[in-house]
Amino acid sequence: YTRQVAMFLLRNELHMNLQDIARLLKRKDHTTIIHGVEKIERLLIKNTEVKEEVDRIRSLIQSST
Repeated sequence: YTRQVAMFLLRNELHMNLQDIARLLKRKDHTTIIHGVEKIERLLIKNTEVKEEVDRIRSLIQSST
């Protein structure tokens, strides 16, 4: 779950490409990243706790840049 949130944030906040995220997180290929990003996107719609948590992390990222 934590790694999938990281994938989601790297993709959506930092606009990294799939291959770079896979390399950074030591995943085999970009399809793992696609799966992780899509899973978090689904959870954001269904689960308010996940949305609040991801929003908090986004806030921290934005305030530190």
